[in-house]
Amino acid sequence: MKRAWGKFAFGVCVCLLALVFSTQAVAANPILIVTNTSANPFTSYLPEILHNEGFNEFDTADISTVSATTLSAYDLAVLGDMSLTAAQATMFTTWVNGGGNLIAMYPDPQLASLLGLVSSGTTLSNAYILMNTGSGPGAGLVGQTIQFHGPAELFTLNGATSYATLYSNASTPTSNPAVTLNKVGSGQAAAFTYDLAKSVIYTRQGNPAWSGEARDAADTPPIRAYNLYFGAASFDPEPDWVDFNKIEIPQADEQQRLLANLILQMESSKKPLPRFWYFPQGFKAVVIMTGDDHGTIVSPTGGATVARFNQYLAYSPAGCNVANWQCVRSSSYLFPPWVTGNNLTNAQAASFIAQGFEIGIHNDSSPTCTDWTTSALSSDYNNSITSFAAQYPSVPASQTHRQHCIS
Repeated sequence: MKRAWGKFAFGVCVCLLALVFSTQAVAANPILIVTNTSANPFTSYLPEILHNEGFNEFDTADISTVSATTLSAYDLAVLGDMSLTAAQATMFTTWVNGGGNLIAMYPDPQLASLLGLVSSGTTLSNAYILMNTGSGPGAGLVGQTIQFHGPAELFTLNGATSYATLYSNASTPTSNPAVTLNKVGSGQAAAFTYDLAKSVIYTRQGNPAWSGEARDAADTPPIRAYNLYFGAASFDPEPDWVDFNKIEIPQADEQQRLLANLILQMESSKKPLPRFWYFPQGFKAVVIMTGDDHGTIVSPTGGATVARFNQYLAYSPAGCNVANWQCVRSSSYLFPPWVTGNNLTNAQAASFIAQGFEIGIHNDSSPTCTDWTTSALSSDYNNSITSFAAQYPSVPASQTHRQHCIS
């Protein structure tokens, strides 16, 4: 009887514990990203920036769903570029004074007092910033001026500490901050005086105002992607979108890291925040190798892709681990039609993929490198993917590709 009762009592304890746990609220992640996708789609890119910087302990909510109760569950909020109602501005102000940490992008002027800033009502667009690398979130980052894209509000300091300064050009400072931090009540309020999300996107994807323009008259058709960066058009002389004097600096990445470092600094008083590094073994940089196989090299063993992949296998250390990035690997993009001039077999492709290589499509909008239309491009992709899958059924769906002629 004692043994049976012991088992019964243990079972009751387990059930009671399960009941207690099930009635408690699920703990929130420490960070909340506040977006307003309908009014500003750029706000939805902030989660991508945090993922890129190794953070995953965050939630995302549209401003329309955020209340004082919502904010109370979080240590830190990243507020995207958006206009606020007076009630929303008061809500954030009250939360920060009570111990919350806020980072606001291109902040609404209603938050100026909370941020320790005074709004001038004027802006500076597509200019430069210089980070303070001596201390704070800029420590360890680039000590040269770097570009930002989009407008920046010209605030003046009114109690806040500046971590970066706006420059009107690569060498001329303004008196206005680019990134600030203000201690308020029991909390902290930081600002990027420009929209980091927009700046990162524009830096990487080019000037949308130049879309569809053949800005480099010396270039041959089609209109290529680099025209989005080419400033010296004869009909519209402008500076290049990316300053060639800064070409060796990963400018968008450095600004992302400034945000990441600011998050870590502000959250340090609350709790440790996990962060995943980009590359294994602490590597600071990697080389991503790709190649286009146009079928111009044909051999009984499978053409250029086979020859190149076999070369990389020979270069790789014996017993290397692909998952630990110890082996030499690359992607090969096959030019359509897949079987013309390229005798890579499905079995060979499957073998290489099993060894850590990637094989995908080298899509072409036309055989003569002409400009594409949206409808034609969609058809080209569908045809390429379908015919490629039929030729190489053992190859997984392409995760990356290269567009022919960089059109």
